[in-house]
Amino acid sequence: MYAKCGALEEARLVFNGMPSRDVASWNIMIDAYGAHGRGAEAVELFEQMVAVGLAPDEVTFVGVLSACSHAGLVEAGKDLLQRMEAEFGLAPSMEHYACVADMLGRAGLLEEAKGVAEKAGAGGAGVWRAYLAACRMHGKSAQASEAAERVAEMEPQGSGSYVLLASTYGGAGKYSELAEVRNQMRRKGVRKAPGCSWVEVGGARMHAFVAGDQEHPEAAEIYTALHGLMGWMRGRSGGTFLR
Repeated sequence: MYAKCGALEEARLVFNGMPSRDVASWNIMIDAYGAHGRGAEAVELFEQMVAVGLAPDEVTFVGVLSACSHAGLVEAGKDLLQRMEAEFGLAPSMEHYACVADMLGRAGLLEEAKGVAEKAGAGGAGVWRAYLAACRMHGKSAQASEAAERVAEMEPQGSGSYVLLASTYGGAGKYSELAEVRNQMRRKGVRKAPGCSWVEVGGARMHAFVAGDQEHPEAAEIYTALHGLMGWMRGRSGGTFLR
């Protein structure tokens, strides 16, 4: 609970006070450090786990590799991937490769990230998506296009790669290429899933709201309430909010 709320000091106090700690306990704490940008502490805790004689599992490595990715600890991440199999006898999964590709991509090491994606082989769509996201981050539209094609081969009806590629072209001002991506989506029948929100009312009913939806059975009442709320918010902000 503390870890999910970002209260890492409190989480660590609870962790330190545990009479015995299993692998799951260590994994939670490692993942918490990684999720909140404290990658060095995640790696340090991993080493402490090994030092007390506990063998890390696949989940441990997802957490610590993700921590390295978000903290820019490239060399530590490379070393951990190598040790995963050599020292602990664990074969990296696609999720581990995706973490490493993301780590390398964030650091601008796009060729190395591509090498990881190619090593992942068939079924590595998630790894190619990580590489694609890195290409988009660094404005490399040609490489992004190649990555999107590889993802599309593995997931013909998936919209994620097309959306990322379209965003890359749009950000680079390549509007003809952007239009072609949209045309490809139409030709292949690929549709982007609309944004959807869920809300529970009174602890009994769950309602789903889709962006731009006019088909909800209570659409008229919902839009009336929404417009009333927007009017109230405008009034509270002096008319400068939600134009």
